[in-house]
Amino acid sequence: MTSNIRRVPRQARSRARVESILSCAVEMIESQGSGLLKMNDLAAQAAIPIGSLYQYFPDRAAIVHTLAERLMLRVHEEVKKEFDDILTVADFEIALKCSINNYYSLFLKEPVSRDVWSAFQANQDSHLIDIADSRKNAKVLFSAIRHLCVPGARTALKTSLFLSMQLCGAAVRMAISVKPTEGDRIIATCTGMIRREVLLHLRQD
Repeated sequence: MTSNIRRVPRQARSRARVESILSCAVEMIESQGSGLLKMNDLAAQAAIPIGSLYQYFPDRAAIVHTLAERLMLRVHEEVKKEFDDILTVADFEIALKCSINNYYSLFLKEPVSRDVWSAFQANQDSHLIDIADSRKNAKVLFSAIRHLCVPGARTALKTSLFLSMQLCGAAVRMAISVKPTEGDRIIATCTGMIRREVLLHLRQD
């Protein structure tokens, strides 16, 4: 994943400044939405000259992109943790349900994450980054359960996991766009579909 920061900070002071900028951006997005985020206002909020802001971020889209990257990294780390020690098919089923529910809960509990992701999706390259992220998460799952795979089915399992990760993201975005009761049903249905698809490629002994 390529960073969208114009100048990568190397010194502690510069890194702290970037963190301050992003923290202020999150606060502003939370209070007024990403659509109203303006570079001049952000510079004022972060108490830095506008020129200093542009040294790191060329525009609002770069800030949204960076926040979206951090969100994806956060989710990826959670996926790695959830699937860290899978010994049986039952372990996998539990981890899958927990992982999808946690992903869904993240967007329900943090409106700013929903806003950042929606704004990020407007970027013309976002679908390529989204697909790469699905592939990255699928690799984590494959590494966790490949020892449970039916002989000769590894390629099919990889494809199923890749597709499942992409569908999961789409299902969560759909679920947070409707009423909570319907959203819950969508997530439960998505989890069941992924479970059934992946189990086709795993040993049941």
